[in-house]
Amino acid sequence: MKFCFALIGALSALGLNQALANDIDLDKVPEIAITTENIPFYAKAYAGVSLGDIHKFDRFDSGDASADYHWKNKGDMDNAFLGGVGLGYRLNDIVRLDGTIEYRAKNTITAKDRDFDTTRKYEGDISSTVFMANAYVDLVTYHDVTPYIGAGLGASANRVSDFEVDNGRQTYEAAAKTEWDFAFAIHAGIGVKLSRRVIFDIGYSYSDLGDAKTAGISGNGALKLDHLTSHDVKVGIRYAFK
Repeated sequence: MKFCFALIGALSALGLNQALANDIDLDKVPEIAITTENIPFYAKAYAGVSLGDIHKFDRFDSGDASADYHWKNKGDMDNAFLGGVGLGYRLNDIVRLDGTIEYRAKNTITAKDRDFDTTRKYEGDISSTVFMANAYVDLVTYHDVTPYIGAGLGASANRVSDFEVDNGRQTYEAAAKTEWDFAFAIHAGIGVKLSRRVIFDIGYSYSDLGDAKTAGISGNGALKLDHLTSHDVKVGIRYAFK
């Protein structure tokens, strides 16, 4: 008996649903378009601070070094402004690619060596223009905040200018020189979605800009500035467009 009542109820509901369906004009039902929030092409601009470092200088050979020769400081680099622009493309919800052109303003590099009672001071300015191709992975998004990681490969034009070696009695000077070298970077940061098209980007990069060289110093040859690296803190905007 219970089964009969259940069967009757099910058939009644089915009939009611069919009647309602017959009363609906399907031509008047609005279409629902499924679209993605991720516009593939984007432009970016950013600025920040480069906390630079240098592995070491080549020793300036003036012909008077002895067995007592040693470095007091193999190289320091000041912090400097950096800024860049780029164009990018989002492959999907996770992976995006971009290319950037970045300028790093002049910062001062210094070093000291000593031979007996003579201390020599090395000092000059270095600036860089960096071309980089980057790939990023956008991780999980929470409340419009998306952390990301990435890496880049490229080339850096490292320009040394106003370089001199001072031994207290004589100053040796070098003309400005630009040296190209391989560069790479590792990136991490977060993107904060301000609108469908605009993302505020806070990022960190570890950058290796390769080596730089001075011009010849008073007929004694050039010096190599070995292994320029930097910890970079940046803020910027990504703007998506069709």
